[in-house]
Parts: sequence; structure tokens; C-alpha cells
Amino acid sequence: MSHDAAGHDQVFTQAFTGGAATQRTWFADGVTGFQWDPTGDGWFVQVTEQHPQHPTTLPHATRVTRLHYQDNGPWLLDERRRFLLYKQGWAQAATQQLYQDDTTFTLAAVSAQGQLALDRTVATDRPQRVASVLLLLTPGQDQPVRLDTGMEFGTFSAVAFSPDGHQLLFAGNPNEDTGWLSQTLFVADCQSGAVRRVFDDEDVEIGAELAADTQQNLSGRVAAWNDNQQITYASSRHGCVGLRTIDNDGHTQVVVDGRLHVTDFALTADGQGVYYTQSTITTPSQLYYCAVGASEPELVYDPNTTWSQEHTTVAPDDFSFDREGRHLQGWYYRPVGVPAGTAHPAILYVHGGPFAAYGETFYHELQVLANAGYGVITLNRGAGRRTATTLHTTSLPIMVIMILLT
Repeated sequence: MSHDAAGHDQVFTQAFTGGAATQRTWFADGVTGFQWDPTGDGWFVQVTEQHPQHPTTLPHATRVTRLHYQDNGPWLLDERRRFLLYKQGWAQAATQQLYQDDTTFTLAAVSAQGQLALDRTVATDRPQRVASVLLLLTPGQDQPVRLDTGMEFGTFSAVAFSPDGHQLLFAGNPNEDTGWLSQTLFVADCQSGAVRRVFDDEDVEIGAELAADTQQNLSGRVAAWNDNQQITYASSRHGCVGLRTIDNDGHTQVVVDGRLHVTDFALTADGQGVYYTQSTITTPSQLYYCAVGASEPELVYDPNTTWSQEHTTVAPDDFSFDREGRHLQGWYYRPVGVPAGTAHPAILYVHGGPFAAYGETFYHELQVLANAGYGVITLNRGAGRRTATTLHTTSLPIMVIMILLT
């Protein structure tokens, strides 16, 4: 995607042999996203169209009948927009409208057989509990079919279809109460519509979100199919993020583990190897390869070798304690150049929430402060990142923070 002459996002293609890029879509309002057609004949394109604006001559009244909870800015009123999905061929004229909706949706996955998975926001009878559902659109159908998860207030997002197209892997938060923050994995049978949870243990947390500031524009991938029977997923445990596999029978295997943060990954075409980027508390970013089942990963590329040689990084001390039924985990970055036991200023570095958390990952700002002579205290409010049993939206007493400072 890139800007056209009018400044709107369009789909372009670029030959490997060089030359100028070729514009392939020409929608007046631009496109908001696309996915390749698995046949190679083109792509599926999302478009947001603005409804005709009312005259600006006063007086004029606007009636509002739909308003999303906590929606801000220019996207406040859905009545001025409509959302469309097209199938676009290589020729500009080869465009077919597949679906239209007045509520925002995202084309999240396309199967090799051409079935589409859409994420769509839905209204509930409780505005503080916004939900999202999955829609399956089969070629030749006029309307998509809603996947019945049985979880009224859940928020779900499609990850990928299995290679044979029979199963849809999706991630979601069951949101079974207003404080449920943990994300887990589900698999749906695309023919019967039956949905199952991948993990029996509800305290498994998937995803790679840790508070860090050195890598940008990551894919956000949380899981992927190795084949029709096995899934690789990012697993968050006690401030560390690694990679594991699980098959349809529930058997798990560690692929990447340790005191590190796997920030992104991609499987090889045969599903037997994985390329991944990782950070540690003292290493900004590296690219590794690991064969599934192998014991040692292979360093492929370190873009920060020179930087690491020229800068001092601090390996913080871990600490933890129990307070009011919770196990709290934190790290203390000792200041560079300050002898142990010497009084020094310290900064309590608080992250936002409820989804952010500190962990075994490189955080540039904390290293800068430690190198400037400050001690830095970071703290999470659960034993891991956020889990069903350790982290809900109930605030911790402020005295927990004060204990650290005394």
C-alpha cells in the first residue's frame, strides 16, 4: 500500500527486477487494507467510503442514532461511513463487491480455498462491554455466517486458516467478567462451526506484548499453523515471552525459552522451522532461526553489534513479594558509576494498563536513566504479564507502591 496522486492509500505492485511500482486500485477514498487472493489472481481489498456530507449552510441539525462507547475523534459517528469488501483482479475493471456493512470490520484471514474470515464489532446490551465476533464468508455466498463462540461479550480476532482450510485459528478474550484481561487461542471447525479452546489451562497467556521501545511495526502475530495438526504460539510467562507448539491432542513442546522476549516470528513454508526476533534486558534486537524440536537456535543477524560495543547496559536485579493475595514481580536497575551501598536518586517507572507490563526485554529509556545515574524501579501487578488468576482490573492499594520506596 502507498499513496496515490491524491494522497489516498492504494494497492501497488513492484517487480523484483526493479522499475516503477504499478498502481492496482483506484478507489476514490483509498483502501484500508488488503489480503492476497490465494490463487494469485489478485487480492481482496477493504474500502471505507464516506457518506455524502450534509450542506454546511446553517441552520442544520444532525440526528445521532448510533454511538460507540469510548469512541473518539473523527470516527465518532458510524452513520457517515460504510465499509466494503471487494475482490480485485490485476485489471482495474476486474472488481467485484463481496460484502458491505455499516459497522466496521476487518478482513483478518484468507484460506487457500478462498474462504474469508472477518472480525466485526457488535453492540451489546451493556455499553461498557463492547464485543467482537467472527464472520465466515464463503465464495459464492451473498452474506457471511457468524461463528457461534457461545461467549456473548468476548472479543475475538481471526489468526489463520489451517492449510487444508477446514479449521480457523483465532485469538480472543472470553471477557467472562469485566476484569478478564487474558488472551487465549481457539479453533473453529469451518464446516460444523464447533469451537474449542486450545488450552485446558485457563492461565496460559498468549501474545508478545511487553513494555519496550526498541522495535516498531511488528506484525502482531500471536500464533501460526505448522500444519493441519500443530500450532506454534507466543507464550508469555513471568515476564518472559517464548515460543511453544501444541497439537490437536493438547501435547505441547518448547521451541524457544529463557529470559528473553520473542517479539515477532514467522514459520518456514514447511512449518518445521521458525525465524524470530528477540530482545533481552541487555540486548536490543536480534534475528534467530530455530528448527522445531532443535535444542539450540542459530543467530542469523545482529543489527546492534556496534551499538552494544559502544554502550553500557544494566542487567537489573529481580525482586518479588506477596501482598494481599498477589505475587508481585519487579526489576531494579542500579545506576551506572554509583558504588554499591551509596545513596542515589531512584525513579519509580510506572507503566500504563491494563495490558502493558514489564519483562525480560530491552527498554531503552530505562537504560538511559540508569546510565545517567538514577536507580530505576519497575513493577508488575501479577506474577506474569497478566493472567486469569493474578490480574484483574481491581487496583492495587497505593501502599504496595509506598513499601518499595521506604
